[in-house]
Amino acid sequence: LVRKAGAIQPKRHPQALRYAHMDLATRSMAGLSVCHRVGWKDVQGAVDYKTGAVYQDQRVIVEYDFILTIVAGRAKPINFEKIQQFFIWLRERCGFRWGMITADQYQSFMQLQMLESRGFPTGNLSLDRTKTPYYAWRAGFEEHRIVMFRQPWVVAEAEKLIDSAKCVDHPLEGDVTCLAGETEI
Repeated sequence: LVRKAGAIQPKRHPQALRYAHMDLATRSMAGLSVCHRVGWKDVQGAVDYKTGAVYQDQRVIVEYDFILTIVAGRAKPINFEKIQQFFIWLRERCGFRWGMITADQYQSFMQLQMLESRGFPTGNLSLDRTKTPYYAWRAGFEEHRIVMFRQPWVVAEAEKLIDSAKCVDHPLEGDVTCLAGETEI
């Protein structure tokens, strides 16, 4: 964030719509990422992971504003109200314009409903029910279309991803919700 003409605003591309995803938890770690579009890139010769066909396409370039790891306290769980208040602060005090705030279905219905009632565009994006979001994210890195700073928890989580027959997921203390055939990616 920067202060410009007495107002706080995003440091980079302040007029761009922001997109957020929440990976919620109450007792362990929750994640919150915010990014925005910065342009388009011609991608040639990339292989479609579903069909194996070679194609030429124009794809979006995404820059992360920040990625937060939120941990529970020793005696108290993660406070979802504080996450809502953070989004409100970013919009009202920092000039963030929201394109969409998403979360998966686990523990997020009420959170998304409350944000929607406060005028935020919201939606469900389940990252453990289909492989498409993970493959799109991986392709973004492979095609140099994602601008991101090094965030240790993201790197650690990405290193542990497992590509099963049903979905891509990370093991949670040895348990993966969708494992059928284990293949690390």
